[in-house]
Amino acid sequence: MGCHYLRSGSTLGAALSLAVTTMGAGILTLPSAYADAGIIPATLVLTGVAVFTVFSIDCIVLAIEKIGRNSYEELTGELLGRHAEEFIRWMLLIYNVGSAIGYLVVIGDLIDPLQPLVTSHFPLLTTSKHTLLAVWTVLILPLSCVPTLGALHVSSFLAITATSLICCMIIFRYFVPGPTEPSAMTAQAVASGTATASWWWGVNPLLALPIIMFSFDCQSLVFQIYAGLDDMRRSNMMKVSVLSLIVTGVIHAAVGFFGYISNPIDVRDNIISNYDPKVDRLFTVGYVLYAAPIILAFVIMLFPIRDSIFILWYGYSSASVATHVPRSRDYAHLADEEEKLLSIAVAEEDASCIEIITNHYGTVTEEKLQAIVERKKHHNSIETIPARDHLLISITLSTLCVSVALIVPGIVSVVALLGGLCSSTLCFTVPGLYRYRLHRRGIAHFTNWWSWSLTLFMIGFGVVGGTLGTMVAVMNAA
Repeated sequence: MGCHYLRSGSTLGAALSLAVTTMGAGILTLPSAYADAGIIPATLVLTGVAVFTVFSIDCIVLAIEKIGRNSYEELTGELLGRHAEEFIRWMLLIYNVGSAIGYLVVIGDLIDPLQPLVTSHFPLLTTSKHTLLAVWTVLILPLSCVPTLGALHVSSFLAITATSLICCMIIFRYFVPGPTEPSAMTAQAVASGTATASWWWGVNPLLALPIIMFSFDCQSLVFQIYAGLDDMRRSNMMKVSVLSLIVTGVIHAAVGFFGYISNPIDVRDNIISNYDPKVDRLFTVGYVLYAAPIILAFVIMLFPIRDSIFILWYGYSSASVATHVPRSRDYAHLADEEEKLLSIAVAEEDASCIEIITNHYGTVTEEKLQAIVERKKHHNSIETIPARDHLLISITLSTLCVSVALIVPGIVSVVALLGGLCSSTLCFTVPGLYRYRLHRRGIAHFTNWWSWSLTLFMIGFGVVGGTLGTMVAVMNAA
């Protein structure tokens, strides 16, 4: 029964795959974001970013259904123009590749303290770089070639479980301190009585914003998730995003809060490095467990990168063909027909409307709605990606990422810079502009004042957050 709910195309499986994307490098830096902003401001920002993430995903899916395009590049070209399309294309490639490299950097950080243990069992692996290459060759590279996102739903469940266990370990170590020796900075603060957490104001509030933005980034995967759903409806995608953000929000808040108050003075860029696996057996297991979601997040991140390359190469991708039935305007027409039927179904609940609706449209049944969904999922058989090209791009991308990851410095600089430069633009500003342009072109008008206000606020939030976050990140990296 459990596997049924996690099958390819399922809502729960899609939500977990979306959640895994956010639980990569970003979650480990959240305690440092809490230290930067203070507990209450960081929690408020985290909640706000989560709400904006759900709204931005809905804006993207609305644009998909109204325009009949299923990629950042195609939607941007239709709504914002050709120059914006090229700008977003290269920003998307650089950002996603940088994020994938960041995941591999984290794996290297996890391996480093365990290297003596690894060498004792595998003498040929004398350095953490050797071990990372071995893990990549044996595990990551084969997974990088998986052709469909649905095949990873069960793996996503296991990865979320592993992340939850890490979260529980961090909470447990707050209540039951382990054998890890405190740093000299912490010992000095404890002796002077200044080892307290900041509730209202941290050391650098602006730096927290791009880190939290990056930790919730999942919008680049929306197109692949939507295309893989059995039930390709906007309402179903809303369920996916809400469920995903509830799971990630709870885990993010718990890791950020307990990771910070456990180490209020010496909050490191990667919180798991505050626990020494050589003396703390609990975190020896924890380090190994956390490799699972990081590896899977890297593999999942390759899907939007591949699709961006295929769109550049072929003009379409495995996700974008889901809305070519066989033409994008036919898909938009089907989505409009579905929306009307859903509105009628809601109106049928009003007894005063039943007779009028039945006379004009007949009774709206689940079979009618499902028939439209099946018509929406008709793929154009001409637009297919050859298996040879899929393997070629997958192997090349994975090899490029692992090569660069071996020379990238501390993860927090990568996270902050990526969050400031690209995350706010792709995740908040661009979806907000999609919604605004749909309104301006008369395709989907705003129906109430709060959706209009939320759209404008989200655009401004992305611009201001990206600008300020990038400035602070560059200053701190200098």
